[in-house]
Amino acid sequence: MKYKFLSNFQSVKIISSEIKDGSMSLNNEKNKKNQNDFFEKNNIPKPITFCQQVHKDKVAFISKSGFHKNIDGMFTDKNITLSIRSADCAPVMFFSKKENIIGVLHCGRKSVTSKIISNSLNNLLEEHKLKPSDFEVFLAPHICVKNYEIKPDILDELKNSKFEKFILEKDGHYFFNLTEAIVSELVQIGVKRENILDCGIDTYGSQNFFSARQDRNLEIKTFLTVIFKNG
Repeated sequence: MKYKFLSNFQSVKIISSEIKDGSMSLNNEKNKKNQNDFFEKNNIPKPITFCQQVHKDKVAFISKSGFHKNIDGMFTDKNITLSIRSADCAPVMFFSKKENIIGVLHCGRKSVTSKIISNSLNNLLEEHKLKPSDFEVFLAPHICVKNYEIKPDILDELKNSKFEKFILEKDGHYFFNLTEAIVSELVQIGVKRENILDCGIDTYGSQNFFSARQDRNLEIKTFLTVIFKNG
């Protein structure tokens, strides 16, 4: 899926693979072929960079392509295509036209509540003297609150934390609003609310994107979202 944006995103392209493109997980030759076919079909420029996505809170500023271990986010000022694999977690894409920088975060409940945004990302931007208010942010397809039911142990974990306000109770069931948790954390560090764009696509209810909660297979199937500079 190629996303159509307003003028503030015209200097980058953001593209997501779909179910029809096959799984993009990095675990066998078939999935690697799916990735290469997706890259070629959409004229996605190489080199393409991946991060390990360990569901934690580490973010790095990178200057080389490849596979970067033990992180869930990457930022760069180089001409590198950045990618995020997901299947309910939110691929969060960043672009600063002023600084000519792109970035990606893998934001699931674990990484968000570990404060990947309000701690790790904020520290990274401060270290590189970058202003959050200069960034445009796009939330690619991810699970929405109506389908993100949480179990009692997770409920207990979130209670009495800053994320308790993102819990929705309905008929004795509890749901987590991942979208608003991400947006709130971004606004907290200084990203302008009007600069945050959510695609509004729920992976759980979509026929076009993989959903780990919907599939519940032993093999986790993922789709890929990439961002790269467009000239």
